Amino acid sequence: MMCKLIKFLFIAVSVSGIKPSKMPNGNPKKYQSSLDLTLDLKLLTIQEASFISKHWLNNIIDANGNSCKEDLQIIDKINNLETYRQNLENKGISPNNENMILAWVPRGVYNDLLFIVCCEVDRVNRDLFVNLLVQSPFWESTQIESIVLKESLEQLAIRANCSLHLDPLYNVDSRYRLAWKNWKFD
Repeated sequence: MMCKLIKFLFIAVSVSGIKPSKMPNGNPKKYQSSLDLTLDLKLLTIQEASFISKHWLNNIIDANGNSCKEDLQIIDKINNLETYRQNLENKGISPNNENMILAWVPRGVYNDLLFIVCCEVDRVNRDLFVNLLVQSPFWESTQIESIVLKESLEQLAIRANCSLHLDPLYNVDSRYRLAWKNWKFD
């Protein structure tokens, strides 16, 4: 029991993905990427990601079980994360593939977790597949654009000597395909 309490406190203190989107003085929060964009990505366990997403869910659903229309896509992605977690637990460990859960935590006054990123690494073929993004209900594109997250993932893939594959994400969420498309060259 004591071990669970210590783990809970560690998670609550180390990951600040559960804070509102405004500063105490009412000004909007702003974030900046690190010079090394990979430093904005932190490794999470699936249990930590699940804990954080459940907190997000509790913040966007009122006492009557209702939510704002604009939060429906976040609720859908949180449900997808829980399905992803259950599939990981049922699938077990593969010798060739590794599942990785990342938190995107760019620099700001507070180190807030803005996105949870579910990835799969194919060690044999050196591929990094992004399967799912879950955005914080407290994130707004005026704070920092999501394209910076894509750039962080691209740098991570380069550093790991892997090819980045966003198609699994694009197949389930066309918002990122549209937001991240290079309209000049595509």
